[in-house]
Amino acid sequence: MRARIAEKLPTYPWLVYDDADAPHDSRAVLGYAYAGRWRDRAAYRRSVEVTAYVDDSARGRGIGRALYEALFRILEMQGFRRAFAGVTLPNDASIALHRAVGFVAVGIFHEAGYKYGAWHDVEWYERAVGDTHATAVEPTPLAQLAPNAITDAIGSGPSGYVSASSPL
Repeated sequence: MRARIAEKLPTYPWLVYDDADAPHDSRAVLGYAYAGRWRDRAAYRRSVEVTAYVDDSARGRGIGRALYEALFRILEMQGFRRAFAGVTLPNDASIALHRAVGFVAVGIFHEAGYKYGAWHDVEWYERAVGDTHATAVEPTPLAQLAPNAITDAIGSGPSGYVSASSPL
């Protein structure tokens, strides 16, 4: 996980949600969301693949929504225009989250992933991040955004704390 965070952070946001009620030195990560490159070719550089994870103990508290909404605000500031997300099936909770934040299903890749000893289909979703009709601009790397802009985009979530991550 450390390598994945370090690889993405220079360009893409990685947000972490922890329990604000716990003492600072014992806060548990309840969820995270991040963006990364969608495809290698230059034509796709204004699109991102996004992922959100919420710990089983924290589901149903609005954490996934808070993470995604903050992530999309930052991605829009950076100049990204389209987000894609893959959901390994079956996963009703993830499907509900993605639909709740504006994703629409665009197709299923059959037997695309292998985990837990079985092949799984992956359903793909997409949503606009910003004004898709705006003039295309080069996305701004995360490191070049003003720190207060990131803080403003994150805001505060329900009974927790969302922060921009740094390499562990």
